[in-house]
Amino acid sequence: MDGQPSPPTSPLLRGHLAPPPRTLVDIFRATVQRHPDVPALDNGATSLTYAEFDEAASDVAEQLISVGVGPGAKVGVRVRSGTVDLYVAIMAILLAGGAYVPVDADDPDERARTVFDEAAVTAIVGNDLVITVPEPRATQSLDAPMGDVAAASRDGIPGGGATSHSAAAAQASPTPVTPPPDPDREPAPEDDAWVIFTSGSTGKPKGVAVTHRNAAAFVDAESRMFLQDKPIGPHDRVMAGLSVAFDASCEEMWLAWRYGACLVPAPRALVRSGVDLGPWLVANEVTVVSTVPTLVALWPTEALARVRLLIMGGEACPPELAARLATPAREVWNTYGPTEATVVACGAQLTGAGPVRIGLPLDGWDLAVVDSEGMPVGPGQSGELIIGGVGLARYLDPVKDAEKYAPMPTLGWERAYRSGDLVVSDEAGLLFQGRADDQVKVGGRRIELGEIDSALLRLPGVTGAAAAVRATASGTKIIVGYVTVEPATPATPATPAASAVTGAAQGDHPAYRGGFRPGRRPRPAQG
Repeated sequence: MDGQPSPPTSPLLRGHLAPPPRTLVDIFRATVQRHPDVPALDNGATSLTYAEFDEAASDVAEQLISVGVGPGAKVGVRVRSGTVDLYVAIMAILLAGGAYVPVDADDPDERARTVFDEAAVTAIVGNDLVITVPEPRATQSLDAPMGDVAAASRDGIPGGGATSHSAAAAQASPTPVTPPPDPDREPAPEDDAWVIFTSGSTGKPKGVAVTHRNAAAFVDAESRMFLQDKPIGPHDRVMAGLSVAFDASCEEMWLAWRYGACLVPAPRALVRSGVDLGPWLVANEVTVVSTVPTLVALWPTEALARVRLLIMGGEACPPELAARLATPAREVWNTYGPTEATVVACGAQLTGAGPVRIGLPLDGWDLAVVDSEGMPVGPGQSGELIIGGVGLARYLDPVKDAEKYAPMPTLGWERAYRSGDLVVSDEAGLLFQGRADDQVKVGGRRIELGEIDSALLRLPGVTGAAAAVRATASGTKIIVGYVTVEPATPATPATPAASAVTGAAQGDHPAYRGGFRPGRRPRPAQG
């Protein structure tokens, strides 16, 4: 023996099986070299082969480099969903060496401004691939009138005082706000690839930075899970239906781009309707889908006739749905993973028999289930899920990072993510039980109800507020905000306050889609 420690025997510990380090750029270039003439993107109006995709993204990357983007820089993305330009922008940022910071084009301007400011973006790519360079943070006003914000945000810009130029027709480059990068410097595994913002309990979204090492390990580890008998390839078409501000969209993209498959963006209107996506899947010959169970439940079984890989995540999967979808010709997987651990930490193939599990870790990830003292629980016992391994990302906020990724001496881990999720320890595959706090998931989005409470309480005339998850008659989960407003007077009528509740709450939080209805606030569970 060479004196090296033996690998762990628990199926929950797979950190020692991490794929070799590389970057997403390495993965993309390898695919372009293997499949240059195979379709990479097809939204029905525009189709690009991998060679054309590479050329288009490289052109935009050159423009980004000219305004100071390079390894270490962060670049905002706010481009209309369903367009080829959206994915060209994302790839261009990666090729330039930067990390992309996505905001959904339909999200409120205030959300965009908050995200881009928190991330300290060097540039922003907007509609029609227009690149805008914000003013240096020292001089940029965060109190610009919303009219100015709205005007600028048509191209994804969170405020006025910025300089823009078109990637399609380059103009003279403005003075870079960061030192020009070394043109020979390629992104390294330790450089950031993307920054996704999640809901925050204080009303402030939390930025999570994922490195190329994290992201590429995730992409490569999934290649060891799905469709081992007949891997994804150029014959496959992958649906892109999730918002790029949702980290599961990264799975959609790289389920196509690692293997030479074609990414097929779905129109946002169809995604919102849900049920209309079924015929679209058939018409577009989609074979691979990654989405949330709520959406899949709306589709008739025949809509999935061509789908040979269905991955569900983001929320609990009902057992009856798993039983209906799993067939000998289709792999169905239930996956679990917080943004803080790079999209997916574990998964289980569903057969329709037995309980729905969140499964075992990906190669490179470690899982542990601990009690309130941080000690591992026994088989069949429940506790908090702790995640370690190659997928651990980091918070932009160093204080938050130190808190949530602190060492776990009881496990011997120098860095560990405390998920806040309760699971049952089972070496056949973990079973999800719920949250240990008031965080909820609606449509796959993680939402802190306290964030919505805070947004409502900031409104004029509101003296009390609480948010809760309710179900519609059809079973769809929605968030409802309850408020107490100041009594109406001749000077302060109640109607404007009611309008402000609906309008401003939607502006502060993209997941809030409620309306104003007078009534009693729900009583907290603790009384």
